[in-house]
Amino acid sequence: MISTAVAAVLLIIMGVVNPLYQDKAPTLPLVQEHAKTNVPTAPLVGNLFYINSTNQDMEIYCSDSSKILLAKGSEVRFAEDFSGLKERKIELKGKATFRVTKDKNRPFRVFSDKLITTALGTTFLVEEIYGRKTRVQLIEGKIDVKERDRKSEKPIQKLFEQTGEIVLDHLQQKIISEVKTVNNQYDRKGFYKEEHGKIIIKNIPIKDLLNILEHNFNIKLKSDSYLAPNFYFSGTFKETPDAYADIIKEINYLHKTDIVVLKN
Repeated sequence: MISTAVAAVLLIIMGVVNPLYQDKAPTLPLVQEHAKTNVPTAPLVGNLFYINSTNQDMEIYCSDSSKILLAKGSEVRFAEDFSGLKERKIELKGKATFRVTKDKNRPFRVFSDKLITTALGTTFLVEEIYGRKTRVQLIEGKIDVKERDRKSEKPIQKLFEQTGEIVLDHLQQKIISEVKTVNNQYDRKGFYKEEHGKIIIKNIPIKDLLNILEHNFNIKLKSDSYLAPNFYFSGTFKETPDAYADIIKEINYLHKTDIVVLKN
């Protein structure tokens, strides 16, 4: 008679995971699942499923040589072979850093709980925080970040063309933190943060700040003034429903601009 433990191992090797055994095998750091699609018009591609139950990051390589550094306690699922697919889709639960091989014809997309992060050739990190927030850090290249639920009242979408990071609060549908890193001699390491009832802004380019204000306060802004790339802004304000008005007033005063809020 085969023992219960042996039977569980056999089920995992065969690619079938019995729900009764899922929580009873914590010593297995890696599970590989080869599930075939039933759609006749699509190519038959197996899926790989990795769970990192170790105490250190796990290195994983995709079929296109893209590299995933999976943090402890995190999970990823992706196709065994990308060559016959239109996109390189990665399902992530937890935290991982991705170093993506360039392929202009086959976008690389990471689907976390609330966001889709798209890259063609870049290095970036995605981290889910407490089920309500997501941190995305661009290390190199370019990424596009958008909410999976496009039917929401004001879906979050952000294009990153320079290194930095962003933290999104999905319940409030707000950008609660954006950090700029230094990319050249003219850049300043600035940030935008909402914390402890305050909005704290330090050395943020005005163009980037206006984009944050438009999204967080659901407003439209207009300016006939030239907003130079080296126009930066710093200040601390109370986090109120109309805090944007005080911020815009201060920007107009300091930089002699004419930014106005368009009425709906």
